[in-house]
Amino acid sequence: MPKRIQRYYNDNPLKEWKRLKNNPVTELEFETTLKYINKYIRPNSQVLDIGAGPGRYSFELAGKGHKITLLDYSSGLVQQARRNLNRQPKKVKENILKIDEASVMDLSKYQDSSFDVVLCLGGVLSHVLKKGDRNKAIIELRRVCKRDGFLFISIIGRLAVLKQEIYYIGQNKKIIEEIKAPLFIKIAKTGDYDGSSGFTACHFFLADEFKQLLTDNGISVTNLIGLEGLNSFLWNESKFLKKDEKAWSNIMKVHELYESFPAAVDSSEHILAVCKNN
Repeated sequence: MPKRIQRYYNDNPLKEWKRLKNNPVTELEFETTLKYINKYIRPNSQVLDIGAGPGRYSFELAGKGHKITLLDYSSGLVQQARRNLNRQPKKVKENILKIDEASVMDLSKYQDSSFDVVLCLGGVLSHVLKKGDRNKAIIELRRVCKRDGFLFISIIGRLAVLKQEIYYIGQNKKIIEEIKAPLFIKIAKTGDYDGSSGFTACHFFLADEFKQLLTDNGISVTNLIGLEGLNSFLWNESKFLKKDEKAWSNIMKVHELYESFPAAVDSSEHILAVCKNN
């Protein structure tokens, strides 16, 4: 994983801590992910949280009694996680076993079949830029997960990113220059983004491509979920709707109805794969 990606997250670790509680759309990513983790995770599981960032998922699961090893490639996010842990309740502190700095492509500090559950959330694999390296990362995820254990892996969806560019024309006229540039077509065709315009370097996935990557490396995919679904990138609209309890309740019912519907999955900003390590 390139150092430039590490530097991007080192620059503002507090931003990543706040991200999943920032607005109704990012909260939807967090809550939908937790819903599926809680559906499959067994009590008192040993959990490896790869790309855990400042610890949102780790602390939530530690509070439910699971034993968590947290790791991230960014030293800034690892330091933020340690600071955040100091402010957590005693039960959470007791259940965070380790906070490590490591790459998803090299989990050699962990033995084979060490964990009941492996998390790789928020787009970690999207920051692994080469296809061969993504294969290596999947092999490492499988290796450290027990047989019949669960893996929860989420990536950044390509169609949502393209839709965002088109949608935000109305809010920022400068985006038309991005759409006119060759990079827009390159992202559409390949999913590869060089990090030249705001966000850091990434590979944006189509849902079928993501599933193929997992199955090609021996992982059985139980569910594919559109974490933000129809609400992807509709931050202002979602904030407005959440002010009306009945309206937001219906939005959540529609989200749940379509969260695994192929069109909603493929157009979601983050796509979650619920997997079993057979």
